[in-house]
Amino acid sequence: MDIYKGLFGATIDWYYKNTTDILEERTDVPASLGLTPPIVNAGAMVNKGIEIELRHQNQIGEFTYGANFIFNRYRNKVTKRLAETIGTIEVGQPYNNFFLYDWIGIFQSQAEIDNSPKQPNSGTLKPGDLKMRDVDGNGTIGPEDRIRISRFPDYSYSFNLYAGWKGFNFSAFFQGVQGQKVQVSQWGYEPFMQGSAPPTKFLMHGHRPTQAILFRRSI
Repeated sequence: MDIYKGLFGATIDWYYKNTTDILEERTDVPASLGLTPPIVNAGAMVNKGIEIELRHQNQIGEFTYGANFIFNRYRNKVTKRLAETIGTIEVGQPYNNFFLYDWIGIFQSQAEIDNSPKQPNSGTLKPGDLKMRDVDGNGTIGPEDRIRISRFPDYSYSFNLYAGWKGFNFSAFFQGVQGQKVQVSQWGYEPFMQGSAPPTKFLMHGHRPTQAILFRRSI
């Protein structure tokens, strides 16, 4: 849609794609057969989203200018698998989730360790070790307490400015993403990996760390 002879405009795109017959290796072939299980067309997933663009352009004498803003929101869901499983690729969940324990802090004292739910590595914990959340509240943290976190962002956006006058041109482009979860590791990210203390992003002040996802590991 454009109005006032193109002075203002907007575009809205919506898409929905259902992909079927995705290749997957069969899991019902016994190892005693001695052969690699066949790959068959079995999986399915849905991708859907919306993209909105708002724009403005104008000319005043020899001066031209314009701007546009784009917003994008995308969702993904696995709808069929050869065999139902719980984990990173699960029916009803986004594809390739993070499936991991939820880090909620760092133990500050031995008393806190003694009064907390039993951790996966209880018996060797010391103040300074990571503290995991007891999701089901049974007092022991095990595989059932792992949570699912989508790798896909909440939304992305971009903003573009441009102007021109007598052969001189200027443009600027900005883009960003909200809610993107990534798994980072190794040198410069993992505490003590490089023989030094954790970086400042791992500092704790008695509340849930905003950078916790950066240190979680899939199980």
